[in-house]
Amino acid sequence: MRPAEAPFVAKQAWQGEMLGQVFAGTSKQKHDKSKGDLVDLISKEGEDLRVIAVWGTSGDLGMASIVNAAYENPSIKKKFSCRAWARVMHPFNPSDFVHSLVKQFRSAEGVDILLETEKTGQELAEEFSRYVNERSYLIVLNDLSTFEEWNEIKICFPNNMKGSRIILCTPQVEVASLCAGQESLVLELKQLSVDQTIYAFYERDRTKLSSPTSRSNEATTSTNNNPMVPTDAIRRNQSKGGDGRKEIPKSITRIKTIASALEESQLIGREREKYDIVKLISNQPNLKLSVISVWGMGGIGKTTLIKDVFQTQKLSGMFEKRACVTVMRPFILKDLLERLITQLNAESSEKKASIDLMIGTGSKTSMMGVEELTKELSRILKGKKCLIVLDDVSSNGEWDHIIQCFPKFDNTCLIVVTTREESIAKHCSVKHENIYKLKVLAYDDALELFTKKFSFNYIIFGKWRSFYISDKMRLLRVLDLEGTSGLLDHDIVHIGKLLHLRYLSLRGCEHFYHLPDSLGNLRQLQTLDVMDTNITKLPATITKLRKLQYLHCGDTTIDDDDTLESTLEDFPKPMQNKLCFLTVLSTFFCVFYCAPQISSAKPDIERNRHDVYAAFCCAFFPFAVGLINPGCVVMPGGIWKMKALQTLGIVNLARGEVVLQGIRRLTNLRKLGVAGVNMNNSEEFCFALADLWNLESLLVWSKGKPGLCGCLDGLSSPPKKLQSLKLYGNLVKLPEWIQGLHNLVKLSLRSSRISEHDAAMQVLGELPNLTIMRLLENSFQGEELCLSFPLKAFPSLTVLEMDLRGNIKSVKFEERARTEIEETTSPEIEERASPEIEERASTEIEEAASPKLELIQFRGSTDQANAGLFSGLASLPSLKEFILQNNDVYKDDFLEDVQAQLAQNPSGPVLKRI
Repeated sequence: MRPAEAPFVAKQAWQGEMLGQVFAGTSKQKHDKSKGDLVDLISKEGEDLRVIAVWGTSGDLGMASIVNAAYENPSIKKKFSCRAWARVMHPFNPSDFVHSLVKQFRSAEGVDILLETEKTGQELAEEFSRYVNERSYLIVLNDLSTFEEWNEIKICFPNNMKGSRIILCTPQVEVASLCAGQESLVLELKQLSVDQTIYAFYERDRTKLSSPTSRSNEATTSTNNNPMVPTDAIRRNQSKGGDGRKEIPKSITRIKTIASALEESQLIGREREKYDIVKLISNQPNLKLSVISVWGMGGIGKTTLIKDVFQTQKLSGMFEKRACVTVMRPFILKDLLERLITQLNAESSEKKASIDLMIGTGSKTSMMGVEELTKELSRILKGKKCLIVLDDVSSNGEWDHIIQCFPKFDNTCLIVVTTREESIAKHCSVKHENIYKLKVLAYDDALELFTKKFSFNYIIFGKWRSFYISDKMRLLRVLDLEGTSGLLDHDIVHIGKLLHLRYLSLRGCEHFYHLPDSLGNLRQLQTLDVMDTNITKLPATITKLRKLQYLHCGDTTIDDDDTLESTLEDFPKPMQNKLCFLTVLSTFFCVFYCAPQISSAKPDIERNRHDVYAAFCCAFFPFAVGLINPGCVVMPGGIWKMKALQTLGIVNLARGEVVLQGIRRLTNLRKLGVAGVNMNNSEEFCFALADLWNLESLLVWSKGKPGLCGCLDGLSSPPKKLQSLKLYGNLVKLPEWIQGLHNLVKLSLRSSRISEHDAAMQVLGELPNLTIMRLLENSFQGEELCLSFPLKAFPSLTVLEMDLRGNIKSVKFEERARTEIEETTSPEIEERASPEIEERASTEIEEAASPKLELIQFRGSTDQANAGLFSGLASLPSLKEFILQNNDVYKDDFLEDVQAQLAQNPSGPVLKRI
């Protein structure tokens, strides 16, 4: 899967179908009896805290009713004095979660308790701890989607030895199996239809072999790929259930089939490598920090292997704290530290401290800077034996940033790094014996892996062929058609038959104009990517996709001035009106519809009439009458139903407020892209943004003029978690609320035409965490544009991209006057340098203009790129690269001037031309 944020696609589809086939025709129990089975599981004697995970083969249909029947059972209500039912929100919010549970706990004590005043985080933590430590509790958690969520949640619930129970409802079979325990049993609760059967996973009772119902309804699974089969189930040919009824037996083969269907994605052909790495970790000395590097080419299974190693039982007992994180692109150190700290805290064995952390400091990590997070990491690791896995380190620079954040005192922390490059592995690991090369799979193992995975993941490269997809591929989970040439609308008209599809990508299929209504049948779909296609409207049935989390659409590469009016200007004068334009389009439509084979100049494009109709009726005609804008999509009403959405965009807001009102209710959104913001809808748009408190990335795009001018000024309370902001369109002046974006990491401006240059640079320079800034074409306007980077400004800026083709006169990085520090550069004086001088040098670096700037990427034109355009390059203390785009347009004197400044820089930055 190419998009970085695409989720892990579970094996739920094919496993569910296998389970359905295995259980088909066996032990036909009455429906009311099945409800009693769950009650029996909950009521089963035992003081230990027990977890019961409920899963359905076709999603959550009917799951809630079965669980609720047991939850409201009179005997259950009498048994548990504390009961609560909560939905796990995405992203998970610890404070809201605990508050919801406490509120339900209180309800059992009367109305007066409910009317108590709101408590502080510390008071809430103490009250929650009192409930779960002193009483027998029953908790139902609905919509648990990942095992990582469970790891974060379970630290709240101590084993108080009062017979407490937790019921988890999850759409993922792996999550159900893992949460129930190392060796879990499977109980069929209810078969609602041929496609939907509800199962309960629960841990084997180690004190006695009998279960609350007949063993003929059970199968044992193991998360360590060693299926455990109950011995009495093997011996018996027939058994009687609790009501004396005879039940059809399950053979050994059937039980093994179930266990096989439920097993985790196992390693194939990597047993030796796993053994070697586990041994390497186990044999590390306990005296100081050690680093092990695992390297190998992309796609050979480094991530799968190292995560399997991380979960090995032998290692879990060796370390007090563990964390496994992937280094995301683009690299943001603050984000990495936040995820590390969250996982390390989740490993804490001190339950009350963990609850306090979830409610208090855990929710504050997003407000910390890198320095504060580094101190917090040191506090957590100090005196602890820790294992940390950093997956996919892609550069020496990333590693240098990361390792600086680890405490310098001696400890027993061990870091495992995976990377694709041998040079990076050597840079990370000092000792040669700690570098492990992962080779490609042997032929037989690769063939076995391909055979097992082919039915579930399908990625197509190159030219499309009609036989690539058939309706027999019903178990397909991943369909990646990105960049496939020759793919047309009619090729996926039957896409709705792939009911188990989780991931669908048509990105870059430029001849695609329309998605079929059958898309609404893909109820398990989690990611839909139609970016860089010609799709401008999504079908109304898309609102049925309640599990959709990532919806990528639109194309931001389209010119900001590409409007209908600008398109008409390219035609001869007699045709520069809409009526003539429509007449020409209608003529072409008639010709191409009658002879679709002549509609394309490319021989590999084989359009039929369906494709011609889709292209004209879904794109050309709506554009001609102003109903759509290229680069964004029109969403149907009812978008508010898609509550699982975390990524949405680019959505056209220009036509009506219904979509805006729907977006306002999608409070789980983390990434949003919109186009068509104007003065008519700007107020409603600002109201919607204020409600999206989880938003981390925002793109706002408006073509032509007046564009965004004045449209964003009404936003009084921008999302506090916002880390990435892209403003494309005529802005003229920066909105005042930008200066309050203290968590902003990335900023892109394009066609914003900001006139107050100095004021804008002053505001942007004070953003404490701004790391990446892109000033693209027409970001600023003016007859003589002079950009200045003041001293002490842009304290965190690492990457600066400038596309300033226009009236740019100068780009100046202000320099400090020459000081005593710069005069102590000879070896003799350096030897006598006092600590005071070294400290002063460090201070001056921090107070320089853009002290952390490592990369400048510039794109200009021949007329403006003269000697003296840039100044102060020699004073940038961290600069490593200066990249020039449009290599062939720059004059020699400009190149010589830039090269001379870089040569004077002590950091030794290089000039690159691309």
